[in-house]
Amino acid sequence: MGTVQFTAQPSKEDSTEAFDQANYVIRQLNAGDDFASLARTFSTDASNAETGGELGWFEKERMVPEFADAAFAATVGSVVGPVQT
Repeated sequence: MGTVQFTAQPSKEDSTEAFDQANYVIRQLNAGDDFASLARTFSTDASNAETGGELGWFEKERMVPEFADAAFAATVGSVVGPVQT
């Protein structure tokens, strides 16, 4: 699967492709693949890819509400998503 990037208004096909890719990554995690390696391969955010998906500490208000709500409701070490933002 390739990297999914959007225009300002993603099409239904764009959203479906992103959802499918996110679920693929979750299946790989559940199969035992390394989170950091998957983040480096699939992240469309260069800064997150470089750090293996490590976001560091952040306040809830710093993130978009959908992401923040999912992140702060999750238990440590769990995989949540996909989350549409």
